[in-house]
Amino acid sequence: MMLKHTNSAHYEEEIYNRIIVKRQAYDNRTRVFTLPIPYRCSSTVNESMVMKVIMYLQKNTCIKFTKQDKLEYQKPGLSIKKYSCKSEYENFGMFKKRPTSVRLPGDCSNDFTCILRRLLMALGVKFTHVRHDRDKYVSVKKEHIKKGYKRYFNPLDEENSTTFGMQYDYGSLMQQSVRFLGNPKVDTLIPKLYPYKTMMGAQKRLSFNDRKILNLLYCDYRCKGHENEGRCQYDSYLDPNDCHTCICPRGYDGRFCHVEKHLENSLCKVGPISVGEEEKIIELKGITNCTLRLLGKEGNPIELFLTVDAQPKLRCVENNSPLEVKYRKDRGTTGMLFCGIHRYFELTTETNEALLIYRGLHKDDRLHVRYKINSKIQL
Repeated sequence: MMLKHTNSAHYEEEIYNRIIVKRQAYDNRTRVFTLPIPYRCSSTVNESMVMKVIMYLQKNTCIKFTKQDKLEYQKPGLSIKKYSCKSEYENFGMFKKRPTSVRLPGDCSNDFTCILRRLLMALGVKFTHVRHDRDKYVSVKKEHIKKGYKRYFNPLDEENSTTFGMQYDYGSLMQQSVRFLGNPKVDTLIPKLYPYKTMMGAQKRLSFNDRKILNLLYCDYRCKGHENEGRCQYDSYLDPNDCHTCICPRGYDGRFCHVEKHLENSLCKVGPISVGEEEKIIELKGITNCTLRLLGKEGNPIELFLTVDAQPKLRCVENNSPLEVKYRKDRGTTGMLFCGIHRYFELTTETNEALLIYRGLHKDDRLHVRYKINSKIQL
């Protein structure tokens, strides 16, 4: 498993493209496939693994695919093939007069995550670190980048790009690791807040915003006219397969995603916890589940002082993180994940709310939170 994971990271370092596109996904419908998308696998590809990825995308997005024995040469489609050479990824999005080549180098054909990333690129999704606003979230160490690769860190021009109203997502599948295209043992991408470091490049499946981008890109037309009916909250959105239902970010529940979602066997209080100017403390220990929604008065952020004692994780992702903190305006982005030991980490919310999702996985796990509003800051 470790060898496969290392290979996947190595192969992903070889991919990129030179096409200027919008944000992490095309906002130009002329480069978006018509559904269902025809695809064909070459005989050298692990077709059963590709099928698993296709089924995963169909289950988690509105996108549908149709398998073909042969693709028409001058029409759009996905031609999935093994590729033995190191290459830049130039076939990005739909081409009107030819299939888009999805090239799987080396052992990528046997790696679910590697195939998934490649398909997302073919569908029009680009790496997170090329957003035009990325300098607010990560620092690029150009002196650490391998010779000949610096151009792959150039951000998009703001005039030619849009963020789709979503904030930078460190937990996106399209977020590369801190050592992306770097010289040995040095970082090329450094997050502004250090807990994000272990999240970057760790994701193996689609994040909430990854799915949201694909659904909006390919199927937002389906729910036109239903916006007021849905009233989706906390950056949820109408399900393109059922325009009467909101798809909720992690941690939120209810028809309109307006309440916190409590984990199974949760021992925590249901409903918001009022936050005032007097500092209060929450402490959780051992094996337990708890979702805490902190709510301060309008106009002031909440100050959090966090101490987390938990066993370190090889991969810091949502399903194995002892603590996730959603403190940003965009609740669809992956919250800050805490894996391992963190002492007195200070965090200020971007709104008057915070959502803490605690999952104690071991008897020695512990969370200590001090919190209060910051009346000196006006939002």
